[in-house]
Amino acid sequence: MELKNILLKIKEELPGAIALGIIDVQSGLPLSGVASSELDLETTAAYFANALSSVLKATKVVEKNSELEEVMVVTKNFVTLFLFAREIYALGATVPSDVQLGLIRAVMKKFLPEIEKELP
Repeated sequence: MELKNILLKIKEELPGAIALGIIDVQSGLPLSGVASSELDLETTAAYFANALSSVLKATKVVEKNSELEEVMVVTKNFVTLFLFAREIYALGATVPSDVQLGLIRAVMKKFLPEIEKELP
């Protein structure tokens, strides 16, 4: 429950946030999430986890001991930014594309230590 409360705090600080979630990248399952009603968070989390897992593997090919810090997906209408925690978890936020990237990153990094304390 505490993870969800932290996500709600992040949502308050990110204008127009569409979805926020914490994904276990290995299993593809969301640990917690907050999303608009038209978004199926579990399906979305599974697809993003699959993509993030592939990015992690590709990064290891380039640099064996690398630790991925963040991944960004940008479309015409939205930005999704993932920050990694303990390498196997990812905090993701999807917001409209007109929200400044610096704001998205700053708000997420602000709450990342709180989230890391609550992870299994």
